[in-house]
Amino acid sequence: MSDPDFDVVGYNPDDVIGYGETEASEAADSDLASAVPRPLEGIEYIANLEADAAAELDAVQQGFRDRKEREAERMELATNSDYWLCVCFATQAQRDAFLAATNWRDLGTRYLDGREIARRQGIELPPDPVWPNARRDTTWDSYAMTVEENQSIN
Repeated sequence: MSDPDFDVVGYNPDDVIGYGETEASEAADSDLASAVPRPLEGIEYIANLEADAAAELDAVQQGFRDRKEREAERMELATNSDYWLCVCFATQAQRDAFLAATNWRDLGTRYLDGREIARRQGIELPPDPVWPNARRDTTWDSYAMTVEENQSIN
């Protein structure tokens, strides 16, 4: 499996004895692994130790700068709260009348999935963000509610 923290500097953890994952996990990650940059791969060596070392250092530094940019983008996606909106009414009766008129009542009464509303309205949205190397911690699955369970308490 590819690890972007190591790939930035061109280190291949699969070369280390005892490191690695199962073939199934490597196959699952193959698309992500092929997209990870390897800055040392593009170096053209000229058989001059000083020049070659300088080229490697430049490539490694550029790899770190690139990783810093990717990390900043990932952080923005992870922490940006500008993905929601709030619609308020003066009374619950007004809210319920609105939900009944729009046929959105089945989506809940407080937290509605904007993607589902857009789909129902025929609005095409940009795709959901891709979270590279995101892995769900299944330890918490037993604590999560299904969409149906969540809607039943709204």
